[in-house]
Amino acid sequence: MFVYPYPLIPNPACYNHIVPKQYYIKTYGCQMNVNDSEILAGILEREGYTPAEKMEEADLILVNTCSIRAGAENKGLWFAHSIKSLKEKNPNLIIGLCGCVAQQEKETILKKMPFVDLVMGPQGIDEFAGLLKEVANSSTSLGVNSLQLTASCFKEQTSASRNLPAKRAKSSRAYVSITFGCDNYCSYCVVPYVRGREVSRSMDEILNEIKALDKTIHKEVILLGQNVNSWKVENRQLKIENRLPELLREVSAIAEVAWINFMTSHPKDLSDDILAAMAEFPKVNHYLHLPVQSGSSKILKAMNRKYDREYYLKLIEKIYQKIPDITLTTDIIVGFPGETEADFEDSLSIIRQANFDSVNTLMFSPRPQTAAAQMTDQIDEPTKNARLQKMMTVVENQSLAKNQLLVGKTLDVLVDGLANNGRLAGRTRGNKIVYFDGSSDLQYQIVQVCINSAKSWGLEGGDGIDVG
Repeated sequence: MFVYPYPLIPNPACYNHIVPKQYYIKTYGCQMNVNDSEILAGILEREGYTPAEKMEEADLILVNTCSIRAGAENKGLWFAHSIKSLKEKNPNLIIGLCGCVAQQEKETILKKMPFVDLVMGPQGIDEFAGLLKEVANSSTSLGVNSLQLTASCFKEQTSASRNLPAKRAKSSRAYVSITFGCDNYCSYCVVPYVRGREVSRSMDEILNEIKALDKTIHKEVILLGQNVNSWKVENRQLKIENRLPELLREVSAIAEVAWINFMTSHPKDLSDDILAAMAEFPKVNHYLHLPVQSGSSKILKAMNRKYDREYYLKLIEKIYQKIPDITLTTDIIVGFPGETEADFEDSLSIIRQANFDSVNTLMFSPRPQTAAAQMTDQIDEPTKNARLQKMMTVVENQSLAKNQLLVGKTLDVLVDGLANNGRLAGRTRGNKIVYFDGSSDLQYQIVQVCINSAKSWGLEGGDGIDVG
């Protein structure tokens, strides 16, 4: 799965003899983490465990963490600390820390959090069942031998195979990971250090996972990868190399799949063939999340993004030419080291020039092991905050203007379910949220909704009409 050492660390100070029967998983971070948690749940249920209705009733609690930003990392660690009291009330409770923080802090996490029973990086999922049995059935008498067991858990994994069960969330969308890891080493990003080098799953394994989905619920398949555009596998029989366009063709051929999406795309790897496939295959949504990260060529170079402003804008022009109705979203980091007011203005202007439908705005957060964390020209927090607020205003106004263009149009909407406001909620093929009226039996169905009004964050519609 990843060419990177990963930890599966049993903590001998916390072993017990009670096999947990109920589990609870708390997930932070990206869609990859959501998919990882579904697989962890699938493994647990295969082993006879059942989900706990309340966290306090669980015999096993897993915290699946994210370290992409300091805020996300702190939330996961705070939650893990908050459940220490449950361990004090129930010594037989097993607490596991999973995900990217577990990988990043593998050397120190058990010293900081001695109440944690196991630590597992994202690459260790295939070893999870065995690790859990080891923790549940062992005793504190392991002592020094635990060091040998820990050392044996650091190994390189060159295969991307993942034939593991998944307990899917009851959602109209199903996440299917097609690549793992990343080779880009952007100077601000911790992903290569916590998820390893990039590897691709086989075509057959991906297709078999998709074919096994409950199509009465999962109408949309979202192909995931840190750099999904670079998926490629060698077909030795035909002596060819399959790439993402061929995978999109094969997934489109699965009759029960209604919509197809993929993320996250890297601008340097978004080829003409991928755009042609998006235009050719009707099931592939005309939606693209294409992180630019900055509008300044100087900052992009410092970020090691391997493209400049001119390249990105030419790519955007090409996308609009080939797919005129595309919905485009992006990520932009504010306050990267060395960012001047002129660089920041370049980021504001690229939002307007690229005509994004929405922008995920992020304030730069130094991450361990990354080159950007060591840069000397860090931006102070007040400046970063001021720039972020200014950008958010620009984004809000532009998103509202883009959404207002859809008022009066009838759009296909995939229904997620009942929202807090009492109306149904769903998403368009451009990933825009829509609130509308309709009966609860429309959940997981594709309906047509006439858009009556628009907000910057979404759309309001009338009655949903089932299109079968």
